[in-house]
Amino acid sequence: MADDPKFADLAPNIQAGLENMRKWYRSTDDSVAYFASMFFDPKWKDRYARKMWDEDAILQYDDYYNAFQDSLLARPIPSFAGTASATAAPPAPTQYGASWMAAAVDSDDENGLTTADKRLELRNYLSAPREKDATDIVAWWGLHSSTYPVLARMALDYLPIQGSASPSERAFSYSGLDDVARRNRINPVLFSALQILKGAYRNGRISASKEVAEQARKLFAAMDILEESDDE
Repeated sequence: MADDPKFADLAPNIQAGLENMRKWYRSTDDSVAYFASMFFDPKWKDRYARKMWDEDAILQYDDYYNAFQDSLLARPIPSFAGTASATAAPPAPTQYGASWMAAAVDSDDENGLTTADKRLELRNYLSAPREKDATDIVAWWGLHSSTYPVLARMALDYLPIQGSASPSERAFSYSGLDDVARRNRINPVLFSALQILKGAYRNGRISASKEVAEQARKLFAAMDILEESDDE
Protein backbone atom coordinates (compact mmCIF):
# COMPACT_ATOMS: atom_id res chain seq x y z
CA MET A 1 0.00 0.00 0.00
CA ALA A 2 2.86 2.39 0.80
CA ASP A 3 4.14 1.94 -2.79
CA ASP A 4 0.71 2.38 -4.40
CA PRO A 5 0.50 5.72 -6.28
CA LYS A 6 -3.08 6.11 -5.07
CA PHE A 7 -1.76 6.46 -1.53
CA ALA A 8 1.27 8.61 -2.32
CA ASP A 9 0.11 11.39 -0.01
CA LEU A 10 -0.25 8.93 2.86
CA ALA A 11 2.93 6.96 2.13
CA PRO A 12 4.98 8.51 4.99
CA ASN A 13 2.20 7.78 7.47
CA ILE A 14 1.76 4.23 6.19
CA GLN A 15 5.50 3.61 6.37
CA ALA A 16 5.65 4.97 9.92
CA GLY A 17 2.78 2.69 10.89
CA LEU A 18 4.54 -0.32 9.37
CA GLU A 19 7.75 0.48 11.23
CA ASN A 20 5.86 0.79 14.50
CA MET A 21 4.09 -2.49 13.82
CA ARG A 22 7.41 -4.24 13.10
CA LYS A 23 8.87 -2.82 16.30
CA TRP A 24 6.14 -4.26 18.51
CA TYR A 25 5.85 -7.47 16.52
CA ARG A 26 9.58 -8.11 16.94
CA SER A 27 9.36 -7.42 20.67
CA THR A 28 7.67 -10.82 20.97
CA ASP A 29 10.96 -12.43 19.94
CA ASP A 30 12.26 -11.80 23.44
CA SER A 31 9.69 -14.06 25.06
CA VAL A 32 8.87 -17.71 24.49
CA ALA A 33 5.31 -17.07 25.70
CA TYR A 34 4.18 -15.79 22.27
CA PHE A 35 5.52 -18.86 20.51
CA ALA A 36 4.07 -21.11 23.22
CA SER A 37 0.61 -19.59 22.78
CA MET A 38 0.63 -20.80 19.16
CA PHE A 39 2.51 -24.05 19.72
CA PHE A 40 0.09 -25.24 22.40
CA ASP A 41 -2.98 -24.12 20.46
CA PRO A 42 -4.19 -27.26 18.64
CA LYS A 43 -5.59 -25.06 15.88
CA TRP A 44 -2.12 -23.85 14.87
CA LYS A 45 0.64 -25.93 16.53
CA ASP A 46 3.84 -25.10 14.60
CA ARG A 47 2.17 -24.72 11.19
CA TYR A 48 1.80 -20.92 11.11
CA ALA A 49 5.35 -20.29 12.31
CA ARG A 50 6.88 -22.61 9.73
CA LYS A 51 4.79 -21.19 6.90
CA MET A 52 4.77 -17.46 7.62
CA TRP A 53 7.86 -16.57 9.65
CA ASP A 54 10.93 -15.24 7.82
CA GLU A 55 14.37 -16.90 7.93
CA ASP A 56 15.53 -15.10 11.07
CA ALA A 57 12.28 -15.93 12.84
CA ILE A 58 12.57 -19.57 11.77
CA LEU A 59 15.97 -19.73 13.47
CA GLN A 60 14.29 -18.32 16.57
CA TYR A 61 11.57 -20.95 16.16
CA ASP A 62 14.19 -23.70 16.09
CA ASP A 63 15.66 -22.36 19.33
CA TYR A 64 12.24 -22.34 20.98
CA TYR A 65 11.42 -25.80 19.64
CA ASN A 66 14.68 -27.23 20.98
CA ALA A 67 14.06 -25.53 24.32
CA PHE A 68 10.58 -27.07 24.46
CA GLN A 69 11.99 -30.48 23.59
CA ASP A 70 14.66 -30.21 26.30
CA SER A 71 12.03 -29.13 28.81
CA LEU A 72 9.80 -31.99 27.69
CA LEU A 73 12.52 -34.59 28.17
CA ALA A 74 13.46 -33.19 31.57
CA ARG A 75 9.95 -33.50 32.98
CA PRO A 76 8.62 -36.57 34.75
CA ILE A 77 5.65 -38.29 33.21
CA PRO A 78 2.73 -36.89 35.24
CA SER A 79 0.07 -39.02 36.80
CA PHE A 80 -3.54 -38.16 36.07
CA ALA A 81 -4.93 -40.70 38.48
CA GLY A 82 -6.93 -37.92 40.14
CA THR A 83 -9.23 -37.83 37.10
CA ALA A 84 -10.39 -41.41 37.57
CA SER A 85 -14.04 -42.11 38.29
CA ALA A 86 -15.10 -41.65 41.88
CA THR A 87 -17.04 -44.93 41.72
CA ALA A 88 -13.97 -47.03 40.94
CA ALA A 89 -13.31 -49.78 43.45
CA PRO A 90 -10.46 -49.06 45.90
CA PRO A 91 -7.27 -51.02 45.22
CA ALA A 92 -6.80 -54.17 47.22
CA PRO A 93 -4.09 -53.98 49.90
CA THR A 94 -0.77 -55.45 48.86
CA GLN A 95 1.87 -57.14 50.92
CA TYR A 96 5.29 -55.58 51.56
CA GLY A 97 7.06 -57.89 49.11
CA ALA A 98 4.75 -57.00 46.24
CA SER A 99 5.09 -53.26 46.94
CA TRP A 100 8.88 -53.51 47.00
CA MET A 101 8.96 -55.43 43.70
CA ALA A 102 6.52 -53.00 42.06
CA ALA A 103 8.60 -50.00 43.15
CA ALA A 104 11.74 -51.52 41.63
CA VAL A 105 10.05 -52.37 38.32
CA ASP A 106 8.20 -49.03 38.06
CA SER A 107 11.43 -47.12 38.58
CA ASP A 108 13.15 -49.10 35.85
CA ASP A 109 10.18 -48.62 33.48
CA GLU A 110 10.15 -44.86 33.98
CA ASN A 111 13.86 -44.58 33.24
CA GLY A 112 13.46 -46.65 30.09
CA LEU A 113 10.35 -44.83 28.81
CA THR A 114 11.40 -41.25 29.40
CA THR A 115 13.17 -40.31 26.17
CA ALA A 116 11.41 -42.56 23.66
CA ASP A 117 7.86 -41.94 24.86
CA LYS A 118 8.24 -38.20 25.22
CA ARG A 119 9.75 -37.75 21.76
CA LEU A 120 6.94 -39.88 20.35
CA GLU A 121 4.39 -37.78 22.24
CA LEU A 122 5.79 -34.61 20.69
CA ARG A 123 5.86 -36.10 17.18
CA ASN A 124 2.33 -37.41 17.53
CA TYR A 125 1.02 -34.02 18.62
CA LEU A 126 2.67 -32.15 15.74
CA SER A 127 1.75 -34.72 13.09
CA ALA A 128 -1.89 -35.06 14.16
CA PRO A 129 -4.46 -33.02 12.17
CA ARG A 130 -5.13 -29.54 13.46
CA GLU A 131 -8.17 -29.17 15.71
CA LYS A 132 -9.80 -26.34 13.76
CA ASP A 133 -12.89 -26.24 15.98
CA ALA A 134 -11.02 -26.08 19.29
CA THR A 135 -12.10 -22.85 20.99
CA ASP A 136 -11.33 -23.57 24.64
CA ILE A 137 -7.64 -24.52 24.54
CA VAL A 138 -7.33 -25.25 28.25
CA ALA A 139 -10.35 -27.56 28.12
CA TRP A 140 -8.90 -29.29 25.04
CA TRP A 141 -5.66 -30.06 26.86
CA GLY A 142 -7.63 -31.32 29.83
CA LEU A 143 -9.52 -33.74 27.58
CA HIS A 144 -6.30 -34.90 25.88
CA SER A 145 -4.11 -35.06 28.98
CA SER A 146 -3.99 -38.85 28.81
CA THR A 147 -2.90 -38.76 25.15
CA TYR A 148 -0.26 -36.06 25.66
CA PRO A 149 0.46 -36.20 29.41
CA VAL A 150 3.73 -34.26 29.48
CA LEU A 151 2.75 -31.73 26.82
CA ALA A 152 -0.53 -31.14 28.65
CA ARG A 153 1.35 -30.26 31.81
CA MET A 154 3.62 -27.89 29.86
CA ALA A 155 0.63 -26.31 28.09
CA LEU A 156 -1.08 -25.58 31.38
CA ASP A 157 2.13 -23.91 32.58
CA TYR A 158 2.27 -21.55 29.59
CA LEU A 159 -1.33 -20.87 28.58
CA PRO A 160 -2.31 -18.86 31.70
CA ILE A 161 0.50 -16.38 30.97
CA GLN A 162 -0.94 -13.02 29.97
CA GLY A 163 0.87 -11.84 26.87
CA SER A 164 -0.06 -8.18 27.29
CA ALA A 165 -2.86 -6.17 28.79
CA SER A 166 -5.09 -4.70 26.10
CA PRO A 167 -6.24 -1.08 26.48
CA SER A 168 -9.74 -2.23 27.41
CA GLU A 169 -8.37 -4.52 30.12
CA ARG A 170 -6.21 -1.77 31.54
CA ALA A 171 -9.11 0.68 31.49
CA PHE A 172 -11.49 -1.62 33.31
CA SER A 173 -8.91 -2.91 35.78
CA TYR A 174 -9.41 0.34 37.69
CA SER A 175 -13.19 0.00 37.78
CA GLY A 176 -13.11 -1.18 41.39
CA LEU A 177 -12.20 2.36 42.42
CA ASP A 178 -15.57 3.58 41.13
CA ASP A 179 -17.71 0.53 41.83
CA VAL A 180 -18.32 1.18 45.51
CA ALA A 181 -21.50 1.18 47.58
CA ARG A 182 -21.91 4.96 47.34
CA ARG A 183 -21.87 4.86 43.53
CA ASN A 184 -23.59 1.58 42.76
CA ARG A 185 -26.55 3.35 41.19
CA ILE A 186 -24.53 4.52 38.19
CA ASN A 187 -26.13 3.42 34.93
CA PRO A 188 -24.09 0.54 33.37
CA VAL A 189 -23.60 2.49 30.13
CA LEU A 190 -22.42 5.56 32.04
CA PHE A 191 -20.16 3.38 34.20
CA SER A 192 -18.51 1.87 31.09
CA ALA A 193 -18.08 5.30 29.53
CA LEU A 194 -16.48 6.55 32.75
CA GLN A 195 -13.88 3.75 32.66
CA ILE A 196 -13.04 4.48 29.02
CA LEU A 197 -12.73 8.20 29.77
CA LYS A 198 -10.45 7.52 32.74
CA GLY A 199 -8.32 5.21 30.61
CA ALA A 200 -8.01 7.87 27.91
CA TYR A 201 -6.79 10.43 30.44
CA ARG A 202 -4.40 7.92 32.01
CA ASN A 203 -2.70 6.87 28.77
CA GLY A 204 -2.47 10.41 27.42
CA ARG A 205 -5.01 10.16 24.62
CA ILE A 206 -6.88 12.99 26.33
CA SER A 207 -5.06 15.79 28.13
CA ALA A 208 -6.74 18.12 30.61
CA SER A 209 -4.12 20.81 29.98
CA LYS A 210 -4.71 20.63 26.23
CA GLU A 211 -8.46 20.84 26.76
CA VAL A 212 -8.07 23.92 28.96
CA ALA A 213 -5.72 25.51 26.43
CA GLU A 214 -8.21 24.84 23.63
CA GLN A 215 -11.08 26.33 25.64
CA ALA A 216 -8.93 29.38 26.43
CA ARG A 217 -8.10 29.79 22.74
CA LYS A 218 -11.79 29.67 21.84
CA LEU A 219 -12.60 32.16 24.60
CA PHE A 220 -9.95 34.64 23.44
CA ALA A 221 -11.11 34.23 19.83
CA ALA A 222 -14.68 34.99 20.89
CA MET A 223 -13.50 38.05 22.83
CA ASP A 224 -11.60 39.30 19.77
CA ILE A 225 -14.76 38.96 17.69
CA LEU A 226 -16.74 40.94 20.26
CA GLU A 227 -14.11 43.69 20.34
CA GLU A 228 -14.14 43.92 16.55
CA SER A 229 -17.93 44.19 16.51
CA ASP A 230 -17.80 46.94 19.18
CA ASP A 231 -15.29 48.90 17.12
CA GLU A 232 -17.59 48.81 14.13
